Amino acid sequence: MLIGVKSKRWGVMANEEVRPPLSRQRVIDAGLATVEERGLPGLSMREVAARLGCEAMSLYNHVASKSDLLDGMVDAVAGHVSLPDPAASWDVALAETSRSTRGVLRANPWAAGLWLGRTPGPARLRHTEAVLETLHRSGLPQADIDRGFHALTNHVVGHAIQTATADQGDPMAAETFLAQMDRNRFPRFAEHVEWHVTGQVDPDDAFEFTLAAILEGLRRTAAGAEA
Repeated sequence: MLIGVKSKRWGVMANEEVRPPLSRQRVIDAGLATVEERGLPGLSMREVAARLGCEAMSLYNHVASKSDLLDGMVDAVAGHVSLPDPAASWDVALAETSRSTRGVLRANPWAAGLWLGRTPGPARLRHTEAVLETLHRSGLPQADIDRGFHALTNHVVGHAIQTATADQGDPMAAETFLAQMDRNRFPRFAEHVEWHVTGQVDPDDAFEFTLAAILEGLRRTAAGAEA
């Protein structure tokens, strides 16, 4: 924002750019912008500070460390995930929030690898609570609620990581590997690699296949618990 005062009153010269004060949210937003442009390896407190036009030490008034910054960044991404719909059946609600999570992680692939290892913030806590409450509505015993929660989480996050890795991979390297493979000794593995190299794997279809299998297993377990 440019202000047009004509003197040094209030300590501001004519046309001097006035930056909004630092806040935790501004630091997190700058971290997100940095990762979007430079990738996760390019994230540093110095780079974030430069983006904000301040000294790196100023950031520590708002984030305790780079680790705390990463926690906040992952939670900011989690804030875009749709919560399970309490008006929908429990299995439909879980399917929709799983798809939403996958979509958000595909848009922010760097976050997939950090998803399970960072301290949950408010958005992650809200989502986790809502997913567990949805599983509770199914009538599943507590042990199966726990298994179901981790099965869904591992599938969604694992698929996002796998997809990101595939997107970043070099198709020529895979073809070279396939050409050098001993097909007589490893025929099924060669067939598997070729299936991927030739682009016959639809990531959406693969995701839905496993999601449907998990939900069907949970439905059968819930039906058995009610019998």
